[in-house]
Amino acid sequence: TDFSPEGAVRMSADEIVARLRTLDTSKSQRVIVTGGEPTLQWDAAVSAAIRGAGFRVHMESNGTRVPAGAVDWLTISPKPQHHPAGLALADQLPADEVKVVIDDTVDEAVLDRYAARWRCEHYFVQPWMDDGYAHNLARTVALIHARPRWRLSLQLHKILGVP
Repeated sequence: TDFSPEGAVRMSADEIVARLRTLDTSKSQRVIVTGGEPTLQWDAAVSAAIRGAGFRVHMESNGTRVPAGAVDWLTISPKPQHHPAGLALADQLPADEVKVVIDDTVDEAVLDRYAARWRCEHYFVQPWMDDGYAHNLARTVALIHARPRWRLSLQLHKILGVP
């Protein structure tokens, strides 16, 4: 990917599994695949190796691509700037939850469209963390009052200043 940090190393699926086993000191057996658009890097071989090693795979995607390999939990986090035609493939995605980042481009109608598109149990709204955070948080809370099926999601690590 163009966004690889300096010093990033390519790894085989088996090397990834070995590294996950080392990192999973709490024995959670969960891998969360996110950042950028993870479906651009995700493939069937990596999915099979990780899941075959007993890990559950959770992915957060913008919903514009179908993952090439299986995932156990899929969060769709659509971006308002994506034209509905760009989300055509998203109709094939069995979302477990939908998470929408709230800024001035998201209103009740947008949330209603997303809820109609993805029928799932969990719907979350999260205020955009920028210079207008207080405004975005207030809008998020107002949207929750207007659409109670949507629940609040916060980036607690950012609020607490955890790198």
